[in-house]
Amino acid sequence: GINAEYGSSQQMVAPASQAPYLEPEERRALHAKYCIAHDRLHHGAHRLTHYYEIDGSESVVGWVMGNAEIYCTFSPLVSRPVAFNNIDKLIKWIRKEESRFFILGSGQY
Repeated sequence: GINAEYGSSQQMVAPASQAPYLEPEERRALHAKYCIAHDRLHHGAHRLTHYYEIDGSESVVGWVMGNAEIYCTFSPLVSRPVAFNNIDKLIKWIRKEESRFFILGSGQY
């Protein structure tokens, strides 16, 4: 999922759930891992810009950049450099397509 902030607007975009995260309990477990990644990125004396952790079932990556954060899950067999390279490509694509995913300006009513 991607969290982004534009002005005072906090926005999030995420793909539809896919295997192996189809059941509610699996989605809750994944959300808990993303919460841990968020906590590690934002709390403590030294804030991090990247977080990477592997367990037996997946690799979880958190990435903070400017006004946005990305949380991704990879196979546990994907190395850190490969995961980071893929996220870098994703960031470039998101920046190019940003207006398709986020409301960039506040509308006038």
